[in-house]
Order: sequence, then C-alpha cells, then structure tokens
Amino acid sequence: MSSPETPRHLRRALPFALGLAAFLFALAFPMERAFSDTSILYARVQANAAPYYNVAYLPLAELFAKVFGSSLGLERALTSFSALCIGGGVALTARLARRLGLGSVAVVTSGLLLGAAPAALFFGGVIEVHGLQFFGAALAINIAWSARSQRGQEAWLRLGVAALLALVTHLSHLLLLPGLALLAW
Repeated sequence: MSSPETPRHLRRALPFALGLAAFLFALAFPMERAFSDTSILYARVQANAAPYYNVAYLPLAELFAKVFGSSLGLERALTSFSALCIGGGVALTARLARRLGLGSVAVVTSGLLLGAAPAALFFGGVIEVHGLQFFGAALAINIAWSARSQRGQEAWLRLGVAALLALVTHLSHLLLLPGLALLAW
C-alpha cells in the first residue's frame, strides 16, 4: 500500500514526475554516434517517406519534427522524441506500479532506477524506434490491466485497443499479446 504520510495528490503526481525526470535524464545524455537504424530513420523523416514496418514511428516522429524541428534542428528533435517516449514509458510503468499497490518509496525508487537504466538512457538518447516501443508496451499493459475491472464488450474493447497500440508501436509486440490477454483476465 501507499505510505499513509504521502498525500494522495502527491502519490498521483509521482508517475508524471518520474517520467519527467527520465525524459530530462535522457536528454542530458545524448549518444554521440549513430546506431543501427538511426541514419535510415533520420533520412525517412527528412524525406517524409512512409510507410515503415513500425507503423506509428514515422508519423509520430514526423509530427514531432514539424513542431520542434525548426527550433531544435531535426536530429535534436528526433532524439528528444526518443527521450519523451522513454519518459512516457517510465511514467506509465510507475502508474501501473502505483495501481498495483506499491508504496511511494517503492514507486520512486523503481521509477528512478528504470529511468537511469542503461537501456533507457541509450534508447532515450538516439534516433531509434525502441523508445516508442517501450512507451507502446507500457501503454498497452496499462490498458490491458484496466480491462480487469470490466466485463463483456468493454473488456474486449480495451484488450483490442491494447493489442492494436502494442502492434503499431512495434511488430515484436506480437509476443506481448498472450500476456495482455492474461492481464485482462
């Protein structure tokens, strides 16, 4: 359970604060060289070239680049998009931890450790799809968990939305689908 001395509004703000901390931490440590798909993704966003096998990445990255690219430059805008996705994934993971009944100290500690994990820092500091993949998985898991409180069509609808979000953020989330179904029931 949550600590009795922690006010409810602070407990509710913890996931957001942890996500913001992870976002800022990832921004503070951008990677200095291109990795894997970085140059491909950079060129595709620059050319407005779609489709891409990770369906949601290009449209979301292009939108982010249009909004922030002129002030940050395309490379920094796309790296910031990765950092934002990592921060969102940390916030959603902390939200789920809070919903599962973890106390404030456990939520803060685990959220900070997750945000400072090497994978979070790496994928938050490069132009890659895996920040969005993490965010999509965390969002899908939160939605599937919320289906537990529903029955009938509402539960199936939530599970369907969770599965769709998972798959459009990364095709490897096909492996998550059985787990999402188990979480929903």
